[in-house]
Amino acid sequence: MFAAVQQHLAANTRRHRLSEERRVVRAPLTGRIRDAAGEPMSPTFSRSHTDRLYRYYVSASLQQGGKASADGIVRRISAVRVERVLEECVRRWLREPQAGLDAVRAVQVHAQRLEVTIAKTKGRHPELAADERLLGKDRTTVQIAIPIALGSDRRANAMPGAVHAEGLDQTLINALRRAHRMLGRDPSGPLLEAAPVSIYERKLLRLALLAPDIQRDILAGRQPRGSNLEAFVNTAVPLTWSDQRKAFGWT
Repeated sequence: MFAAVQQHLAANTRRHRLSEERRVVRAPLTGRIRDAAGEPMSPTFSRSHTDRLYRYYVSASLQQGGKASADGIVRRISAVRVERVLEECVRRWLREPQAGLDAVRAVQVHAQRLEVTIAKTKGRHPELAADERLLGKDRTTVQIAIPIALGSDRRANAMPGAVHAEGLDQTLINALRRAHRMLGRDPSGPLLEAAPVSIYERKLLRLALLAPDIQRDILAGRQPRGSNLEAFVNTAVPLTWSDQRKAFGWT
């Protein structure tokens, strides 16, 4: 019976791994993403020592055994991160919560930005964040630059999570929403009905008491570079809104 159970578990593991690997082959940006030199980037994956799967897009020359050169071109990026960034941007640009990567026609990866071509929506202009740039447009498409910090170092790009998007920070947005859920409301304003259960939650709660314009900027992806969840949680939040803006670099 023990041997039969082990065989059944092993079969389940193999099926799960095959399913994950098939998802890599069907990566949504396949055929539409290129590096700064114009090389197509294809999906690939690696596994950690705990058997966790990490997905990437890798330039053709690197996948065929070439070496990452010192020319500053990013040739390997985290697929999950770049897909997530693009999904969030497309939904905001098109003002459609259900919009996805189907709207993306092409992506070119640069060390400090993504240049994205999307299908134009009739009668609507893309809603750009403050640090995004409109690069051009024609009858059917719009090209937009998204600032995004990508290391040009090969080891940095090989690490899971090497892509860090400036702009919409979903971790920070989710934390802000969680902070508001801790508060009740009465006619006089926010009301704390129960003490947070942990030190971390007490620090998180302070996000709900930030200046309204700071909170709006976070939701719109307009926070200053480096203003992430860690910065807010590990910094004493001043009581006055003007001091908060100074402390966190709002201009």
